[in-house]
Amino acid sequence: MKNIDKRLEELHDKIEVWDKAGDYTKLLPLITEYLKLTREKYGDRGMEYAAALNDLGGVYRDIGSYSNAERLFLEGNDLLAEISGKQDPNYATSIMNTAGLYRLMKRHKDAERLFVEAIAVYKATLGEEHFLMTGAMNNLGLLYQDMGEYQKAKVLFEHCRDVLERAGDNQIALGSTLNNLAALCQLTGDNAGSFEILQRVLTIYRDNVGTEHPLYATALNTYGMYQYSSGDRAGAVETLSEVERITRKRFGEGSSYHNMAMANLEYVRGTANEGT
Repeated sequence: MKNIDKRLEELHDKIEVWDKAGDYTKLLPLITEYLKLTREKYGDRGMEYAAALNDLGGVYRDIGSYSNAERLFLEGNDLLAEISGKQDPNYATSIMNTAGLYRLMKRHKDAERLFVEAIAVYKATLGEEHFLMTGAMNNLGLLYQDMGEYQKAKVLFEHCRDVLERAGDNQIALGSTLNNLAALCQLTGDNAGSFEILQRVLTIYRDNVGTEHPLYATALNTYGMYQYSSGDRAGAVETLSEVERITRKRFGEGSSYHNMAMANLEYVRGTANEGT
């Protein structure tokens, strides 16, 4: 057991390093081993194992292995419902993960149902201004944006922005919310509004996570699409090429994030070539 404890501590430290760096290619084998050892130490009916299931499911989701992610998330949901009940924040966080996966899979109604359920639990147990609540509302806003319900998305994003501005202690969450608003501005034709917001988002991420982090790449992607929609196609190609490089480095080729970056880059390159 001492050997397991020592290895779990080593893995925990390594996972923290690569998670902070946003390098999912390094995280997958580490969290896979962490789940296996957690099961050996604690069994498969405890909170520790449920948390490890969700962690590994999140990595599979982010590299595009959706079937593996769903299997792990659903196992975690069932286990947490049994351990803590369905009115507990831990259960709400677990179903939030599943909802986020279903959004990526375009299972919109399934995602909406779980997002709404999670928000209700957070509101009842943590209050409307807790960071988990704003995260859930942001994710529901992204789902509505995907569904073309832009006004619903805007209301949620602006509410989260206002809450996070008042709190002032979570710059990363604020950056994500502002990036969501900037992307929504582009979709609704407000390029000037998008540009103003994006300057702040890029500064927040540069100062808090650095320019090699996936969050910075997310903001760069939004900025690249702003450049494209504003007619600066050469600038868009340069920016989106940087997004492709970061996502390839951090998630690996063939991951969902890298595939998305490649698709955006190839689209803009194609239209840029048409204009020459």
